[in-house]
Amino acid sequence: MIDIRRRLKYLVCAVVRICGGWCLNQRIRLCVFVMALMCAFFTILVLASASSHSAQNESMAKKITSLEEKLNNFEVRYRVKPVTYNFPKETAPYPPGYSEEAMNMIHNLTGTRVLNGLQPRYIHRMQLPFLVQILTHLLNDPFSLWPLYHLSGARHYMDFVIGIPTVKRDKQTYLFTTLTYLIKALSAEDKRSVVIVILVGEPDVTYILKLARQIEIMFPREISDGVIEILAPSPAYYPELEDLCPTLGDSPKRAMWRTKQNLDNIYLMAYAIGKGVYYLMLEDDVTTKKDFLPEMKGYIETTTEKTPHWIFIEFCQVGAIGKVFRTRDLLPFVTYSQIFYSNMPIDWLLESYLADRVCSIDKKSKSCAESKLRVRPRYKVSLFQHIGVYSSLQGKIQKVQDPQFGKVQSYFPHQNPPVQKITTTIEDYYQHSIQNAYEGIDFFWGKKPKKGDTLEFWYGRPLQIKR
Repeated sequence: MIDIRRRLKYLVCAVVRICGGWCLNQRIRLCVFVMALMCAFFTILVLASASSHSAQNESMAKKITSLEEKLNNFEVRYRVKPVTYNFPKETAPYPPGYSEEAMNMIHNLTGTRVLNGLQPRYIHRMQLPFLVQILTHLLNDPFSLWPLYHLSGARHYMDFVIGIPTVKRDKQTYLFTTLTYLIKALSAEDKRSVVIVILVGEPDVTYILKLARQIEIMFPREISDGVIEILAPSPAYYPELEDLCPTLGDSPKRAMWRTKQNLDNIYLMAYAIGKGVYYLMLEDDVTTKKDFLPEMKGYIETTTEKTPHWIFIEFCQVGAIGKVFRTRDLLPFVTYSQIFYSNMPIDWLLESYLADRVCSIDKKSKSCAESKLRVRPRYKVSLFQHIGVYSSLQGKIQKVQDPQFGKVQSYFPHQNPPVQKITTTIEDYYQHSIQNAYEGIDFFWGKKPKKGDTLEFWYGRPLQIKR
């Protein structure tokens, strides 16, 4: 752009100088003036065209980035094709071994959609490379990777797969609160582009059916439309957790809990590959901001243009909540997690995975942190908040929250009617006076308020107070 301007400037000056030598009379001067105007007009046209080309180039770059994303995701979808398993007609309607309570519940739920999940017939291949070599117990059961329960609306190739692992909690469950916030925050258009997959990490069929029925009663439309899916791994998927080698100085109970949590996340991620374009990690005890999905989509688009090789994007800084992967990038992380699934919790695995990807041994911690930030962009505010107090680990209380969630302005500029005087018995903290707050230029911050303190507003005439 600078070269074009410079060349045009030199061209105009040269034309004027050349023509100036010929300007022997007024008519020639007029011709030179007209020629100079034409050159200036030509210059403006070229600059406008260059500016237009710049805008077109920027738009084209965005389109190319978007097409590259789609192309890569089509490749993933090609590799992961849905498979239909046709069981022989002589197969029993339900496998033997269910408890009497489970069979009674099955009988009572006859005719409901919930029962379809007990005999899943349509599911894409689980992408679990090398898992059999790492978890050799899977060879003991040919259906160890086949789900115990899978209630699906057969949605595929969505924009977002939202993964929510859940287990039975002793004191309080937050799953329905989480689902309520999510569903309310999604517009009708958003719901057409997402699938929420709830993984129930419990081997108890009775519990799974009760939970599925509760979800169907609370969110019938979302179950019917396939917005919500329910998935439960086979009990044969899990190894004997009592035989774990202790790590991190954790008690055997805690080591079992975090290892089981990792295995649930691995299964859920493996299921999500090929199910959509992006995968959002959540937990079953979170709330969310309204219209979180359009905000995420916009930030992902701009981030991909600037940093095309990001590994995951962070929309919440607490644990493993609010982390967004491209589904095509899940396979390396799933493989990594399979190797170290019993070593550390899932949020530590995320950090370890990043460090192994971008930090060399000779790098200092500060340099490593900067390298990780380049491939782990963070959104300006948190879109999700952790609300669980009672952990799924029995006896554990956790009050971890993201301080970046729900930040609001300290005050909003406003106008109040004229006031004669304002008095208060509360001492101002620095410049945060009640007078400034009333005039709408600051908020009021008082020091050590106590019972009996007053705020008085004296007006010259009676006013009708609106708010």
